[in-house]
Amino acid sequence: MRNKIEILSFLLGLVMAFGLWAGPVNAEQSAVVVTAAADYSSGATSVIDVNPIGGPRAVQNDLMPTISDLGVAAHGRFFYRIERYMGDNITKFDISDPSTPVWQYSTLDDDETVTSDPHAMIFASDHKAYILRYEKTAAWMVDPTATSHENFKTGELDLSAYADSDGIPEMTNGVIVDGKLFILIQRMDRNNNWVPGSGYVAVFDISTDQEIVTETGNPDGLKGILLPAKNPEDIQYVPQAKKIYISCKGSLEGWTGTPAEYSGGILSLDPYTYEVSMIVDDGDETNHPYGNIYKMVIVSKNKGYFNGFIGWEDNYLFSFNPLTGVVEGPVSDTLNGINITTMGVDENGYVWIGDATAGGMQVVNSADDTVDEFVGTNLNPHAIAFTKDELHTYYLPYLISSNEYATGLALRNMSTTTDAIVTVTGYSPTGETIYAFPQKISARGQVNFIAGRDTNLLGWLKIESTQPLGGLSFVAHGSPVPYMADMSLIGDLYTSLLIPHVAQTSDWDTRVMICNPNVNAATVTLRFVNQNGEVLFTKEYQVTANGSSDIKLDDLAEQNDLKSGSVEIISTEGVAAFALYENLKAGEYYFSGISSIEME
Repeated sequence: MRNKIEILSFLLGLVMAFGLWAGPVNAEQSAVVVTAAADYSSGATSVIDVNPIGGPRAVQNDLMPTISDLGVAAHGRFFYRIERYMGDNITKFDISDPSTPVWQYSTLDDDETVTSDPHAMIFASDHKAYILRYEKTAAWMVDPTATSHENFKTGELDLSAYADSDGIPEMTNGVIVDGKLFILIQRMDRNNNWVPGSGYVAVFDISTDQEIVTETGNPDGLKGILLPAKNPEDIQYVPQAKKIYISCKGSLEGWTGTPAEYSGGILSLDPYTYEVSMIVDDGDETNHPYGNIYKMVIVSKNKGYFNGFIGWEDNYLFSFNPLTGVVEGPVSDTLNGINITTMGVDENGYVWIGDATAGGMQVVNSADDTVDEFVGTNLNPHAIAFTKDELHTYYLPYLISSNEYATGLALRNMSTTTDAIVTVTGYSPTGETIYAFPQKISARGQVNFIAGRDTNLLGWLKIESTQPLGGLSFVAHGSPVPYMADMSLIGDLYTSLLIPHVAQTSDWDTRVMICNPNVNAATVTLRFVNQNGEVLFTKEYQVTANGSSDIKLDDLAEQNDLKSGSVEIISTEGVAAFALYENLKAGEYYFSGISSIEME
């Protein structure tokens, strides 16, 4: 008699033979560039495909003409055009239809008549973002999904304490790291020809929207972080380095002949200790080898770029090492002596340089500093952001494939109109990729298959899809007696989870499977809690980056007899978890999967 695995493999293998799609998941990334006419009489938007490397990259120019003073932000598949000085509004677009506004909302309160000059929009989630208003003392909290202006603004952050003698703090840019919003404060003295004052970073807890007292000490008695350079402009978090980097431009040479002030540079900021260090100094009045440092982008912990501003339309692109501060360059003759207006980095690690001299984007290969392609934008580029069609990601903490076991999946495309492009990827307990299976599922369609049929695999699975999925997995055992347990798709990662029932006795075994889909290793603490709410056993485990652990309850419980209870899981990184509950050692064949639940 054919065993359970052979039968399941045969049936699901038919689906693989007829349903396999050869392409990988490819969530398209696009560059959105806001542009301005050379005389600043008008502005527009350009949308450029990030791929293919080497070009030609498709471009749509002159979309949605408007004023010239523009910024842009992006979150997922949406981009947000920011009309700044005297524009005072933000317009949301879906990248699939970049000429049709989803909404347009003002950045002024009903009683405000002076421009708010919105400079940046920083996203905490789909439903929460912060708008930094350069001409005001209050930043806004907003809901980007709001369907009416009345529901758009949800609150304010008070930054009036950072105002100097002119009454305005000049909030300009920001970034969110580990639940904290870091806001750049320029403090330009409008009463003295816009001379830059002491720059600051204000820090807010995004869960409470209360300002954090950084206790870094400063002569102004403020809660934030005093910067050792003036006029901060760009800010970027680099996860590999666990540092925030800030570029400060000092003061550029003025239209009226006001001399440049070399009080800027590139800084690193520890988001946990708030320690600030100067990485690249722009020099002084007599020795300033790069000019003013005007724009910055970081590719990795070892590679970044900045614009050396020698004078108007006379800029040079330099590369530097964010860890050591070593500067190289200028890196390319093509990018010398031009008007560099903006910088951004795409998913390929290629750097996009706004070239207002040539009227387009120079796409630079950061591996060798060569220009991969020039893409014309018709009007001059002024700011860039990147959108990406969002992938829906799911996790299955347990994968096993052998002569005795199989892991089967059943996936349903929840979209009624659009095919789902899906990739199922398997990882070993130590984080290596051990399995990859691309699949296309028709709108409202369903597929089922065995992961790693006819191979020996152990680990966990990640499922990425261009459309939302419904589904589950079956862990099946073959001869001598077949049995099967189900495992639900897990769509979110948590740092606190609960397995609501476990037992470890002479009859029953419980195993807890945990996967860590993160670039950092996770320290995971398991606690066995008895029926009276008492914590009897606690043990710490290490789960490698992109790895998994299969933890037997008798290891946690130190071989003790435990008839009933629960297991709490506390992790330093967001994880997914699942438990197998069975009595095979007693000669029985109960085999059940237990889903974890979020623990508040």
